[in-house]
Amino acid sequence: MDEDASMAPADSGSDRIGITLDTGVMESGPMDTGVDAFDAGCSTSDAGLGGIGVPMGTTASATTSWQTSTPDKAIDGDLGTGWNAGGYSGSLTIAFPKSQVMNGVRLATAASPASQETWTIFGYQNNTPQMIGQGTMTAPQGVAVLAPINVQVGSYDQIRIDVTAQSSWASIVEVSILTPNCP
Repeated sequence: MDEDASMAPADSGSDRIGITLDTGVMESGPMDTGVDAFDAGCSTSDAGLGGIGVPMGTTASATTSWQTSTPDKAIDGDLGTGWNAGGYSGSLTIAFPKSQVMNGVRLATAASPASQETWTIFGYQNNTPQMIGQGTMTAPQGVAVLAPINVQVGSYDQIRIDVTAQSSWASIVEVSILTPNCP
């Protein structure tokens, strides 16, 4: 386990029974009735994503989508839905209603079968993209919360996540923004 994963917050509940965390531990339990991580409030619940989720008013777009697995489903706070590129690569762009300070991104993914995947994250400042982080990990089969991907600390208007998968179609189930105050 890498150093970042060992510092990941524990999941106090599960939005959906049977989610595999990057620690390899199967989480199950009652529905989480606490503060939702996807309302941009600091949270360590909601399937172990942590961070602030995404702020209200955030929008998502993508290069391609497969059937009903549209980009908006990667920011809806529901681990039962997600974006699927319909191929082995794709890009998901998340535009914030106002600039967001961040130092990392945490993803929940879905793969079938397990797949080695690379995520490259671009931050936009004044409509200019710059690569701010990259991570290569194995996405286990099924829905899983991955270790955080560190990014260059900054304030970004939007981010673009380019994903390339080896064995499974590119898919992002949920995205959470990590901040210095909400890891």
